[in-house]
Amino acid sequence: MNPERDVLEDAEMVTVSETEVIRDSQKTADALAKRAGTDRFKRHPWRSLAT
Repeated sequence: MNPERDVLEDAEMVTVSETEVIRDSQKTADALAKRAGTDRFKRHPWRSLAT
């Protein structure tokens, strides 16, 4: 499933793939977490930090 959305970008209506936006956002977030040194938290459930 590849839902598409119409969005306003630079005063123009454009169609974007929601799936691509989510995938690109996740890749960017993963890279940022790695650069910040917090990517280790992604590999463990949050509840494991409490024990």
